[in-house]
Amino acid sequence: MLDQNSSPDTYFTLEEANALVPEFQEAFEKILQLRMHGRYVQRRIEALEAREAEMHSATEAMAQAEQPWPLSEDPGPELDELIDRAMLDGLMDTMQEIGNRIESAGIRIMEVEPPLVDLRARSGDEEIFLCWEFGEPEVRWWHGIHEGVQDRRPIDELDVATRSE
Repeated sequence: MLDQNSSPDTYFTLEEANALVPEFQEAFEKILQLRMHGRYVQRRIEALEAREAEMHSATEAMAQAEQPWPLSEDPGPELDELIDRAMLDGLMDTMQEIGNRIESAGIRIMEVEPPLVDLRARSGDEEIFLCWEFGEPEVRWWHGIHEGVQDRRPIDELDVATRSE
């Protein structure tokens, strides 16, 4: 279970990190679904903005031609755009809440697509990061504290110490 009272200085054992993998998987599945839906909403907003620009141009053309604009019960793209922007804000807020929950447990989110997290650990006297990538059934990689994902090494090369603060 993600411990909301952990700090960025929390150290995880390999066993503790692996126990969190199902939670990571679920959290990032939600984030990826929200991002996909957010992209769809963003495309709708862009289409509504284009429609609104076309309507504005048509209104100006009719005004210059001194023709009356036909009244419509359609509230127009402005209302749809406001609704979609509110929906997009809600999606972003939800993604941020999920990310904050993970990070407040002392876990670093390194990438969102594809999801990648680092968990601080110790190997002897060395401080390291255990590295989990979305879709992996367990933590399989690690890297030094000043290294990145490109420097990952197999977990079986490592002796991960007991969690301490």
